[in-house]
Amino acid sequence: MQKKYEKIDLSILDKYSNVPVAVAAKVTQKNEVFIRQTMKDGRCPFGIATKTADKSWDFHISPGMLRAYMNGTMCIQFNQLTDPSYMGY
Repeated sequence: MQKKYEKIDLSILDKYSNVPVAVAAKVTQKNEVFIRQTMKDGRCPFGIATKTADKSWDFHISPGMLRAYMNGTMCIQFNQLTDPSYMGY
């Protein structure tokens, strides 16, 4: 049986400059662990994770990129997210 997705009102993203992981999980209908791990792995098209000096993680989720992802209007080459040479390292 195929999972039925509920329609999410994306206007909830308008109040954030950095969408909380919990909100991104609700919008994408994934769990928070999935969202965090894909960002840590560099495979999340709408957000990034950075390791801080104290070895914890900071997460940034762009409301505009998340909206584009959910609307199917995101235009990005996936290797841009994972290729270190592309990011100037």
